[in-house]
Amino acid sequence: FPRMVTYGQFRYRRWPGWFYFAATHLDHVSEPARVEAAKMLVALSRRLAQPLILAGDFNDHPDSRVYRILTGAESPLRDSWREAGRSEEGVSTQHPFDGSFFGSRIDWILVTPPFLVLETAIIRDNFEGRYPSDHFPYCIEVDSEFGSGQEA
Repeated sequence: FPRMVTYGQFRYRRWPGWFYFAATHLDHVSEPARVEAAKMLVALSRRLAQPLILAGDFNDHPDSRVYRILTGAESPLRDSWREAGRSEEGVSTQHPFDGSFFGSRIDWILVTPPFLVLETAIIRDNFEGRYPSDHFPYCIEVDSEFGSGQEA
């Protein structure tokens, strides 16, 4: 299935520089397609050469090959969940539209320096037991060496 990454360049007026925010959704069927996409995302992060927040449905679990490519030594990206010291035990970001855990944490927000992860949360809100998606929203609060904690 065709996949893409959408990104934009932003400036927070209290910071001296610019940063990028990107969103993606990797293939849900093909592990080789996810691996190649991960390599392309690392290359993109290097080419942008500015701070980056990358959010998405990566359709793979932490510690998968895709995860290791995106957060390994060759990549500037770091997993916000782990940067915040969170455990993987009993954590899932997907569910079968009923709020019950299903699978593992496949939705990640990855950051590069100078972003510092202050807080993370998987939002499990619902309206009368109804959910708008089969994924729980994942949100982080970041700061940087420039200061001024902002939610992403």
